[in-house]
Amino acid sequence: MSINEQIINIPISITSQYAHQKVGESPTISIHSIYNKTINLLINNELFSLQPIVSELSPISLITNFTQTQFEHLKLEPHQTYQLHLNYQNCAIFCTKLTACNYHLHHKFNVCTELTQQILQHSDKKGLNLLFQAQNDDLILSAFKQYLSQVEHFYAINDEENACHILTKLIGLGIGLTPSGDDFLCGLLASFQYFNATQSSFYKKLTHKIRQNLANTNAISSRFLYCALQQQFSTPVLTFFKNMNKKNVEIGQLSKLFENIGHSSGMDTLFGIYYGSNLLLEGLT
Repeated sequence: MSINEQIINIPISITSQYAHQKVGESPTISIHSIYNKTINLLINNELFSLQPIVSELSPISLITNFTQTQFEHLKLEPHQTYQLHLNYQNCAIFCTKLTACNYHLHHKFNVCTELTQQILQHSDKKGLNLLFQAQNDDLILSAFKQYLSQVEHFYAINDEENACHILTKLIGLGIGLTPSGDDFLCGLLASFQYFNATQSSFYKKLTHKIRQNLANTNAISSRFLYCALQQQFSTPVLTFFKNMNKKNVEIGQLSKLFENIGHSSGMDTLFGIYYGSNLLLEGLT
């Protein structure tokens, strides 16, 4: 497919160090898919997301200074190839890599599990947090409950191989651009990374199996899972861990950050953080 001869100038207002280093200033891109608030670009066979101003920052975000209306008038067509010029002159570039904490204490796992559970149980945005309810007729939630129960059993008896095998069954489980299972696993990976558990045999086996099964979900969700494997996360995850240890945590503000992500993606990611920290806590008892 020939490249569109017109060079399209895009002013970037916010991006991540990860995206900035990968993309550069003048990439040749093809349009993977177009949505209301996102144009997904393929650059060197990797997905990046062009977004209007006031969008949530993710590791693959290229947030323009265009309003939603201006953004919708960009003349880009699916499956076409273009040459972009990205102007970073007035761009804020943020680090989206999750930094591990410098402690490994029992009570910190308690803080994480209690805070995540508090947010999940009191949020009006529904997702995997519905698993806290005694009964639920949703088939996907029922499958989740069964799988997670099996994971807990195998983890408790140190059968890491089977625990990881069950967790990889969650890849692609659910509906939407980022199925609940993928969002959950991103959160679980974040908790292990934050609490310095990346050298454990369980984490190494899990990440190996996730890499082997990335093709079991859609390209967009697979991209976020791939980023999570590299400790690259969206703003809400980074903000949660940054504020988790404060004496006066703003529960409402943290809740809104996760509620604003997708239909249930934020809640599902937060549930993964809850579940991961709970596994780590059980491993100490």
